[in-house]
Amino acid sequence: MTTTADKIKSLRRDHGLTQEDLAERSGVGIATIQRAESGKPLSAASLASIAAAFGLAAHTLTAEDAVSSEPYLPLVAVTSGRALVALLLDCQRIYFDFCELDNLEDARAIEAFHDFAYALITVETPLAPIARVTRELEARDQLNALDALGFRVGGAPFDITAYEVDDEFGNGPSIVYGQWEKQCVALAVGRSDDDIARAHVLRRLGKYETVQGTAVLYPPLPKSDADWSGMFGAEKQEPGDG
Repeated sequence: MTTTADKIKSLRRDHGLTQEDLAERSGVGIATIQRAESGKPLSAASLASIAAAFGLAAHTLTAEDAVSSEPYLPLVAVTSGRALVALLLDCQRIYFDFCELDNLEDARAIEAFHDFAYALITVETPLAPIARVTRELEARDQLNALDALGFRVGGAPFDITAYEVDDEFGNGPSIVYGQWEKQCVALAVGRSDDDIARAHVLRRLGKYETVQGTAVLYPPLPKSDADWSGMFGAEKQEPGDG
């Protein structure tokens, strides 16, 4: 079972934060972050502050899936070379992710697929028929190599708007000088349906980038009548207590 400590540590690493960074972002002390990641009891207020630093509600850190309420892009299984090429041609940016690995053979296969995908988005389009079929056959071989090791691939396109902004390095008003659109693709490699079902692309957006349309889904927060005051080491306060 994944613990609250595991979830906080995983989220921090996924966001590329140190413990000091998370302490500053959440407004709690570094000692509180260290307590959280070592499995020590937390107050409800501290847990809520840490969750808010990731844009989450506090209860998501105690559920089985710590990111179940995090916005996500739904992915579909990519099962053919033709589908992979169609997904990546004309793409300008890839958001690539993969499941946890335990050996270098798997890592090399996924790296080869990663390099193939990134090389494909640099190809000038439209492709002539022979060039297109060549790419599709190469893509099929990459997918087959992953399948032989028990891996599957999920992917989906989405578009973002990027803004050119001058905010005097964060010290002044934000002035927008221009904007442009980018065609993006999220790719995930994993062993299970869950591994390739969704991509948390909002984590990787720049400060002045937004996803267009309704590609990203926002799950509703589950209702809870739980008494948070006694769950994380905080004493429950009775009516009339100071």
